[in-house]
Amino acid sequence: SRPNCLFLVNPSSGAKLGESILKIVKTLGRSEKIAINVFEDNFSEKVQSHIRSSLDPWHLIICGGDGTISLVIDKLEKCLSESERERVIYVPMALGTGNDMLRTLGFGPKVGLSHVSDFFKKLDSPSTTVKQMDRWKAKVEQPGLAKPLAEVSWMLYLGIGYDAEVAWIFDRMRKKFTWLFENNV
Repeated sequence: SRPNCLFLVNPSSGAKLGESILKIVKTLGRSEKIAINVFEDNFSEKVQSHIRSSLDPWHLIICGGDGTISLVIDKLEKCLSESERERVIYVPMALGTGNDMLRTLGFGPKVGLSHVSDFFKKLDSPSTTVKQMDRWKAKVEQPGLAKPLAEVSWMLYLGIGYDAEVAWIFDRMRKKFTWLFENNV
């Protein structure tokens, strides 16, 4: 068990693999305090409380897909102070469908229950380094309105038009026909 390490888990990622990871981490840590479900209403406040409890760096292992990783980072960046953000190292653990972020960072396309140990060996390897990643922000504005219609933050890429429609249809299909996406290969 590494000090100052929190698991932020999307339990529905990876055909419910996140649910299993949440249970395993809670069992290994002998405490629900090191594993937090990202769908809890106050998950960002719980994380902030942990970070404020120690001035040492924190490893936040985000277990989910690219969307979960982006969402968690966005929420935490909004609630943490600058000094708190400087002490946080985000560690993505890919459980999603595409997992482009993990591929980009050299961790491979997916983590399964049988690969969790390999994931931590690679994480602890001297050859693994912390990398800076860009985050993008956009505002959707309409002339004459004082406030933007929407503000969006994301990592990696943003699709608009046809590619966004294809991604939206795919997301609807995997939620409607979950049995087609049960194999976490």
